[in-house]
Amino acid sequence: MSVAILQRPLLPSLVLLVLLGLACPPLLAAAPAVVEPQPGDFFAGFQLQLEGEGPFYRLRIPEEVYAASRRADLSDIRVFNGKGETMAQALRRPTEASASQGEPRAVPFFPLHREEGGQAGGGLAVAVVRDDSGAILTVREEGGERRLYGYLLDLGERRRLPGRLELHWQPLSTSSLYTLSLAQSDDLERWRPLVASAPLADLSHHGQRVEKRHIALTGAVGRYLRLSWREREPLRLTGASLVAESGQGAGAWVWSDLGPGQVVRKEGRLEVHYRGDFRLPVGGARLVFSRPNSLARVVLQSRDQDDVPWRSRCSQAFYFLDMGGVEVRDDGCLFAATGDTRWRVLVEEDGAGIAGGEVPVLQLGRLAGELLFIARGEPPFTLAYGSERLPAGEGGTGRGAVLEALDFAASPENVPVARPGRRVELGGEEALRPPAAPLPWKTWLLWAVLLAGVAALAVMARRLLREMNQEGQKS
Repeated sequence: MSVAILQRPLLPSLVLLVLLGLACPPLLAAAPAVVEPQPGDFFAGFQLQLEGEGPFYRLRIPEEVYAASRRADLSDIRVFNGKGETMAQALRRPTEASASQGEPRAVPFFPLHREEGGQAGGGLAVAVVRDDSGAILTVREEGGERRLYGYLLDLGERRRLPGRLELHWQPLSTSSLYTLSLAQSDDLERWRPLVASAPLADLSHHGQRVEKRHIALTGAVGRYLRLSWREREPLRLTGASLVAESGQGAGAWVWSDLGPGQVVRKEGRLEVHYRGDFRLPVGGARLVFSRPNSLARVVLQSRDQDDVPWRSRCSQAFYFLDMGGVEVRDDGCLFAATGDTRWRVLVEEDGAGIAGGEVPVLQLGRLAGELLFIARGEPPFTLAYGSERLPAGEGGTGRGAVLEALDFAASPENVPVARPGRRVELGGEEALRPPAAPLPWKTWLLWAVLLAGVAALAVMARRLLREMNQEGQKS
């Protein structure tokens, strides 16, 4: 009898082990295979027009893609071929575009004169002496009474990248303003326009000093530049330098309005609050005033959540001045890229009527990105964008392989271009809605097994106790 009593407690354990065994297979099952996204998983797309022979192509990402993207790293974009297959791709993000500025390099400049009352011709009416490399040694001019009307600049024989031309001059009064134009040439004979109108200023306004001393250069620039101005007062240059971008890349800035701001008075301080609806990395900001002759010194701050401290991005004067029909605006400010959605402007000096309701528009800037992809299969190729259906952490396909196969930074001009064509509707608004959270059936099943085991133990314990009482009575 004692042997039977000792064996009965093993039965509940056996029942529990069986129940757990039934539950373990689904709990320990292998993870499901990764399913490739389909075009219908994305909001919309653009059919791509390929120029030149591939297989590599580069695509400047359209502005609409930034607005519809649900990820700050733009990882919810794909390129599909005509059969719906995803193409290997790599996104050259703004931080990888090598858009930082290099060290200023001095540029030699030579004054150009003409006779009083004369007109500047299309070509140079002077003798230019150059060495074998093409560098200008001297500019010889002849004639009687002459007036300074421009300068000839030699950028050098090295490759010219987009950047800016910095100019310094000797002011003839407390405030000076010049409207310059630039022409470019590779041989000093054939000239073509480069910059039609660029204001330079050294002004004192409302107790603030406003300086604008550079001209932006975009695209390929010829070796020689011819600089002239509209004003009668001559520009007495004292120095010129070229600040070129230190690398290749997307380069161009894209600016987006953040929306109307809300003026708030807080603890005797004037603030303007803005809020964005996207999380794209931005690295520049501008304040756009509605009326000319507006100037304000502000501190620009941002944060991502309402319960975190504000972080200062820049502190400077923003302005919009009308100097005799010539508009002079600041260049904005640059800062480390951030995806913050909440912004505020702390007004230190209000010369723009912000307190009276003249709320400036805050523009945030980012460097336009490029998408590299390999065209495989049959067209049409489609750029799909905007999705909440991709798994977390899902990035582009074959990014590392694409960059290894193509040394893009060394020869960007050799990669054919793909351009966005007709817009096509794909998954629509439904693709931008997060999918419903899956039911926690594994957790439910585990709890069911545990509760069943507890119930089985209770039943078996009760039965065992009753049998032991009966045996005791018989004894």
